Amino acid sequence: MNIPQFHFYFSAGSGAFPNPPRSSNVHSQVSTAQRMVNMKLLPGLLHVATTLAKSRNQLLCSNVTPPTSFAKWISPFSNVASAFVHDIPVSHCNDIFGKHSAEAAECRQHQCPTEYDRAQFSSIEIASWPQYANISDVGNSITTLVQGYAFATPECGSLPIKRRAALGRLLRMTGFNISWTPDAMMPREYVSWAVNGAQPIVTIYDTSTALDVSTGTYGHFETFHTHHLSSQYPNTTHILSKPITLNLAGCHEANISLPTTVETLIVPPTGPTIISDIDDILRVSEIWDPKQAFLDLFTRPYQPWLDLPSVFASWQSAVPGAHFHYTSDVPELSSAFYADGTLAHYPFGSFDFRPTVFASYSQVSTPRYHNIRRQLQSFPSRNFVLLGDTSTSSTLSAYVRLANDFPEQIQCIIVRDVSATEPGNWIVPTLAPLRRLKGKFLIYAVPGELRNVTEVLIRLAGREGRGVGCGGLETDTGLKGYGALEAWVRTGWGVVSAYTRCWLLGSVRPHVGCQFDRRVELGREG
Repeated sequence: MNIPQFHFYFSAGSGAFPNPPRSSNVHSQVSTAQRMVNMKLLPGLLHVATTLAKSRNQLLCSNVTPPTSFAKWISPFSNVASAFVHDIPVSHCNDIFGKHSAEAAECRQHQCPTEYDRAQFSSIEIASWPQYANISDVGNSITTLVQGYAFATPECGSLPIKRRAALGRLLRMTGFNISWTPDAMMPREYVSWAVNGAQPIVTIYDTSTALDVSTGTYGHFETFHTHHLSSQYPNTTHILSKPITLNLAGCHEANISLPTTVETLIVPPTGPTIISDIDDILRVSEIWDPKQAFLDLFTRPYQPWLDLPSVFASWQSAVPGAHFHYTSDVPELSSAFYADGTLAHYPFGSFDFRPTVFASYSQVSTPRYHNIRRQLQSFPSRNFVLLGDTSTSSTLSAYVRLANDFPEQIQCIIVRDVSATEPGNWIVPTLAPLRRLKGKFLIYAVPGELRNVTEVLIRLAGREGRGVGCGGLETDTGLKGYGALEAWVRTGWGVVSAYTRCWLLGSVRPHVGCQFDRRVELGREG
């Protein structure tokens, strides 16, 4: 196995960096306990805070969906979350930009009201991303998944200076003394108001139909829509010749709905489908390090991991009928960054994200499982290959559960061993359930080891695709198959010991002895 050597990069000193490079390391000035809390909680709090905020900051239309018991239970958190996202006090303008800076003065000048005049919302919008559709056996109709979320952005809250302040406030919560690039700002979707109770309208080939769902409390909607064709459609994987258009029937508080076009991938009943997680597989995300994870998401361009794009390109060339589908547990508020960045480097495909829905605990805790299960049920005769990594326990658990629930369809689970190339990773994966799937998994360290998967995909595309599994490939990095409890204990001990060492090193950091100061050049800009 050819694993690249580690190279260590340090940045001396502490304080704010106007443009933090990808390989910079900043000495933390906060306590070890605070950093440990931030490490585990902030990624989840980002989704919870921005989504719950929309339960208060929303435009109400007709036919408002009544909240579930679970939604009512979490509603007390909405006011606090809303204030964090939408209300930037003067003191925070000074803290974020510096009291005497021009940016702080501009931030103080535009203090947004907590209650908006509805006239300040000139339009409502729909955010969506490439979807998939199946075609009937005789080719005279298509059934497409239609999903997205509706939002409206207030004039004051959408100002660049307010969005920069919102991002700065979030980054400061990581507990690191860092700044961000001058043009970086919170995406509009994160500072928007949800549109609740509006009816989406879909237009396919100039035929408009009101969908059978309304936007929910947080603006989300999803349903399958069947469209009958005037002529028979080819039974191949291809993009619908004319993009689908989505808009809203209107809302009495903001009647102008901007149309959204959605590319749709027509997928035939048989053939291979490649479902890949995005974070730390397709792109550099570093989710084990909250500081770097936030910078990678909000301030840095989409960075593909090593030469994996060329591997995917070779798969697409060898199996033109393959369906590529990309998933992430990030909230759909980040869908534009993820979809645009992924399609700039990888084959065209459909997407799933974490929906802005808090109707039940399962929707919050296992969105990836439900999203992929929906696709498996939509294409019962296709063969599926799943790509995940060892730094996201929820991904592996969802994949194993799906393999047990759909053993005929799930042929191979391909797992990246993050620790083989990332010395800063402290997460010990639960691999015992995966290793019980004999012949249906392989573990790799670098993209080059996946080039022999091409032959497996070719076999999966044939008539005898069922039962191929991983094609007898034996790639493995030697990771131990820990059970859930032992993996949890080892992960806990690993993070405690890592933080302790970093804390003891104190002022001499950055230092090779601190695990979080060790980063490699792989897949990153210089």
